Amino acid sequence: MLTAPRQWPVARLVGVRNIFPATVEEHSADSGETWLRLAGGPLLIVPYNGRPAGTCVTVGVRADDILLARGAVQGLSARNVIPGTVTRVAASGPEAEVLVQTGSISWIVSVVTPAVDALGLDAAAEVHMIIKARSCHIVEEDAGQER
Repeated sequence: MLTAPRQWPVARLVGVRNIFPATVEEHSADSGETWLRLAGGPLLIVPYNGRPAGTCVTVGVRADDILLARGAVQGLSARNVIPGTVTRVAASGPEAEVLVQTGSISWIVSVVTPAVDALGLDAAAEVHMIIKARSCHIVEEDAGQER
């Protein structure tokens, strides 16, 4: 329940800071994948969920389940490599929060402070977010729940 929270309040409680509306585009039952189109953003590969194409869903990704890289990345088992632009970096002690823009979506990414310097992360830096498919979870919204 805590590693793959399905309910909105639990997701927020355990650090799922990236919660976005999406639409199911297609599936591959053979590979166990579903492709979601984030509203105003990129395509995201998630574990197979069986919902019909065209279904609106909400997907959540923990901020600390996203890796950042400078430059193109190849040869990974992670299914999602999404280019974006850093819009803000806020360091606090040993941790930093990096905001990455992809289309009209702003992602929150948690990194350790030394990574900010090592990668040269600052506003306008071009990055690639690396996200495992199994790090993406469909979150059921409660009626009346605000984002």
